[in-house]
Amino acid sequence: LDNIKWMIDFYPLPYIVWKILWKFICPLIYSAMLSLAWFSYKPLSYENYKFPLYAEKIGWALSLAPLLAIPITALAKFCLADGTIIQRWMDLFCPDDEWGPALAVHRAEYYPLQIPEARRLVFPAQKQVHSETY
Repeated sequence: LDNIKWMIDFYPLPYIVWKILWKFICPLIYSAMLSLAWFSYKPLSYENYKFPLYAEKIGWALSLAPLLAIPITALAKFCLADGTIIQRWMDLFCPDDEWGPALAVHRAEYYPLQIPEARRLVFPAQKQVHSETY
């Protein structure tokens, strides 16, 4: 929801409803739909023709692909990362330094002191004026 706030400059109302929907309701409904489809599964047939086993396996693979994409990607990133097991685990849960708005102007709004390009936008270099007093 923070990304939506960046795009439209305010949290969508009512904020708590969207948060509950995205965190709990949608995953629960998706899981229930998949579970019901899997548990009520019957082998495919058309009139008297029964489809071959490989066709059913392809169908199962296609139904599992969206669920397995995230764990497989996480496992690959974990195995390919450098460092100890704990460092690799922590790196999976921390965003990269370049994550966030692409333009430095927009980054300056949200990370003014962390990004060098944004720091220059917030605190422009001031010209030093030397005054000589006599």
